[in-house]
Amino acid sequence: MLEASSREFRKANSAVGVRVKSGPTLTMMGRRIFNVLLYHAQKQGNPGSNAPSAWDACPNPEDYFWIPSGDLAHDSSWGSKDHKMLIAGLQQLQTTLVESDDPTGRFTSVQLIGTVHVLKGSGRRPTLVGWEFPRSTRDILSNPDFYTKLSIYHLTSLKTVAGTALYEIAKRYLTNVGGKTARQHWHWWHDTLTGKPVGSVKFPEFRYFKRDTLNPAIEEVNRTDIRVELIETKKGRSVTDLQFLVSFSQQATLELPPAPVVDSELLDRVKALGFTERQAIDLLSQHEDAYLRSTLELVEGRMADLSKPALASPAAFMRTALKDNYLSAKQRIKSEAPASKPKKTPSRAQAVADPAEDKERSARLDAAIASFNAMAADEQNELLVQFHAAFPMAKRYRRDGKPFRSTFGEWFSRRDIPDAQTSLV
Repeated sequence: MLEASSREFRKANSAVGVRVKSGPTLTMMGRRIFNVLLYHAQKQGNPGSNAPSAWDACPNPEDYFWIPSGDLAHDSSWGSKDHKMLIAGLQQLQTTLVESDDPTGRFTSVQLIGTVHVLKGSGRRPTLVGWEFPRSTRDILSNPDFYTKLSIYHLTSLKTVAGTALYEIAKRYLTNVGGKTARQHWHWWHDTLTGKPVGSVKFPEFRYFKRDTLNPAIEEVNRTDIRVELIETKKGRSVTDLQFLVSFSQQATLELPPAPVVDSELLDRVKALGFTERQAIDLLSQHEDAYLRSTLELVEGRMADLSKPALASPAAFMRTALKDNYLSAKQRIKSEAPASKPKKTPSRAQAVADPAEDKERSARLDAAIASFNAMAADEQNELLVQFHAAFPMAKRYRRDGKPFRSTFGEWFSRRDIPDAQTSLV
């Protein structure tokens, strides 16, 4: 377990604020794992410490850094017992090529890590993870001349990719004269803070980037040991460049437990769509927490909408919604919709009709639930199978809860009506 006073490590300035040139998105999981590997490499000093005996696939184990997989999971606040996904994270780092603005070019277009070996444990011997840094950057990474001192504690307290990237950049410029980061075009900040490969996505409008990425990242960083303030440069009415004013926080930060990479509650909700645990974890690691949650709510709302046909595959719909940013499209349609006309005061007859309609629906739902409860267990199970096939999300509904009463009751009371699935309002 890491002691608070020994959680700092040195990260080469050329490795701070990198942009992904090719490969997968540099996710929260990837960033945390990479920082933990740097921490342990510097702590060990040289490769070969704790090296196991050689085997066919690894004839020179002394050329690698080695740590138990449990230490890697703990120090990166993995939050899941499935350590195989950590290995998948290491493999992602192997295929990620990054570039930086270091004028020497020493850290341009290189892998974050090189070869990885895993020696499965047995008995009391833990599973060991061995890795190497690319030879061209090994000294820069493990023993840098120009570096930024970072804290594993603060890095694992951050919950978003953008917040983590901004924190590292801000720490680099904290002691600069004037306390300002380099001024860059906002497209550069977009690539750097999102971790997406350069040129792989179309840039959103700046106002959406500021709302969805910049502001949440700033709020996160300002809860750590430093504070950042956004400075915008405009050309006419359009924002072109951004930089940040960085200072030490005037208020002591609270010692809060690190945020897990895997949120168990969110994981269960994603799995309810039909994903396996490994697929769900992969999805969580690839997307910002806020974006994933909002898109998940959109998908769950679509599944619960009885006025539309049931989704053939909620998991496939979720993947498409994330890839094509259905959330942004929905927000854009909402913002561009013409202002609705003021509602007219309902007539007395209408005012009397509405409560009656609600009462009739409530009675129908109560009757449906009562009829269901009176059935034999086998009949109930058969109906539940049909219901869950139409509404997979409802598998997590409690039988005595309001969501079950409303959704199941409506479906059960109208299941024999032709095309009821598409005609319910």
